[in-house]
Amino acid sequence: RRRSVSGCFAQAGSEAIVADTLVTALIAGGGSVIVSLLGLWGVIRSLRAENERFRKELNTKWTDKVYQERLTRYPEAFRITSMIQRVKAPVYLPPPAVVEKLKTELNIWAAESGLFMSRDTAKAYMDLRRALSKNPEFEDGYSLYQAKKIWRLRNQFRRGLRNDIGNVYVDDENAETASYWEVL
Repeated sequence: RRRSVSGCFAQAGSEAIVADTLVTALIAGGGSVIVSLLGLWGVIRSLRAENERFRKELNTKWTDKVYQERLTRYPEAFRITSMIQRVKAPVYLPPPAVVEKLKTELNIWAAESGLFMSRDTAKAYMDLRRALSKNPEFEDGYSLYQAKKIWRLRNQFRRGLRNDIGNVYVDDENAETASYWEVL
């Protein structure tokens, strides 16, 4: 069978139209996939941002609660530790019975307030508690070495308490926590 020249061009033209239509469909489909992927990426990004915002808000609420509890509970620890006073030689500290009573009061306070202490403050508390639990070197009192150690640990614990609540004063003219407490 013979084909006419015009028939060949007609067949080639229809193949070109099909190919053009297929390319157009592929480009449109690819564009749709890209737009869908960009939309999915945007949704994932916004969900992550929302999750991060929620986490920060929850953390802020917890931090506010911890600071409020510290402001409520820490004055009692300052009251208790303020009774551990230096006394002149040869006594150095209050009598062992008084120190034992203070240790008991401090333990009761820590049982109720320990959850709100920072790690450093909790360590300072445990160190002070251990030092207060040691038997006095003498029958009627503590040695100079024991007194200095208890005094140093008492001050370290109180410094930890101050640092725990010190962030409250960040907006104060004393930009650094340490500079605020130097004034006191």
